[in-house]
Amino acid sequence: RLVYGQARCRCRNDLGQLGTNTTTPSPRPVTVSGVCGSGSLTKVLQLSAGGSHTCAVMTNLTARCWGLNNNGQLGDGTSTTRLSPVVVGGATPLTGVVQITAGQGHTCALLTSGEARCWGANGSGAVGDGTTSQRRLPATVGGSTPLGGIQEISAGAAFTCAVLTSSEGRCWGAATR
Repeated sequence: RLVYGQARCRCRNDLGQLGTNTTTPSPRPVTVSGVCGSGSLTKVLQLSAGGSHTCAVMTNLTARCWGLNNNGQLGDGTSTTRLSPVVVGGATPLTGVVQITAGQGHTCALLTSGEARCWGANGSGAVGDGTTSQRRLPATVGGSTPLGGIQEISAGAAFTCAVLTSSEGRCWGAATR
């Protein structure tokens, strides 16, 4: 039985990207485990699948991610691959999340404030914090001068783009200059 707001994934699972607390692949949709493999992940508003990781926005406007974490793309403060969902932000959960987008090795979240936070691989500047340092926890897009007025965000392989409320587009990272 499918529960409203329940996350279900299918296909490859060699790095835990299905979030089932295993590495067993499934050609059919399977229910994503709850945090640390307990129960099932429910109260999901939105999902985004990246290179080998997956993330979800929850109804309480926090986020969960699972799968490959070699670049910190799960945002839990580690580089440990996770077979079931972990809380983005680790001990200090990221709140106010309304949209999440997973790229190849990084992830970004749009917040209720119209600002964004990104984390993970940043060698090309895809995190958008003005550095090329890998980020294992969410970093503010725009760094010390946050980019505001974002209404939609999308992560690519090694870049990120946003649509602003002014209808302008902004991109950062690889091949965006």
